[in-house]
Amino acid sequence: STISKLLDSIGSDELENILSNLSPDAIGDLLSTMSPAQAKQLLDKLSPAQLGEVLSNLSPDVLANTLRSLSPSALGDILTKLSPDNLSSALSNLSPEGLGYVLGSLSPSDLQTILSTLSPEDVAALLKNLHPEDLAGILQKMAPCSAAQLLSAMIPDTLAATLASL
Repeated sequence: STISKLLDSIGSDELENILSNLSPDAIGDLLSTMSPAQAKQLLDKLSPAQLGEVLSNLSPDVLANTLRSLSPSALGDILTKLSPDNLSSALSNLSPEGLGYVLGSLSPSDLQTILSTLSPEDVAALLKNLHPEDLAGILQKMAPCSAAQLLSAMIPDTLAATLASL
């Protein structure tokens, strides 16, 4: 398609220059007009720092829609490239439903990689607003040791609701 050909012809530096002149909303509008493959192609051209900047500055709705449009493997590829700060910022911008969908869509290895990038306290803070059923599903994908660390960092009320959903 035309967008794919254009993305193929633009180097990373040129793309960075173009994107730096666009507002986060304009970038979100651009991403929303692309197919999932095109969005991944665009996001793949960005360095991890650029990618983190773009994702961190998108509105929660645009971020959720962008991440939802990607396949689970593409989603894992994109998120595992982010620095801990950018990853935490991008994930904390998602609604509880969006976060549950994104984390629930990841393979166990990508989920482990992403959550191990963050401190257990940051992960617990991030996940505290998830629906207990979503959180239980995420915990079941995790390695037992990692799940235990996360559970120990959770506040008692959230922990009780989550354990009741297992």
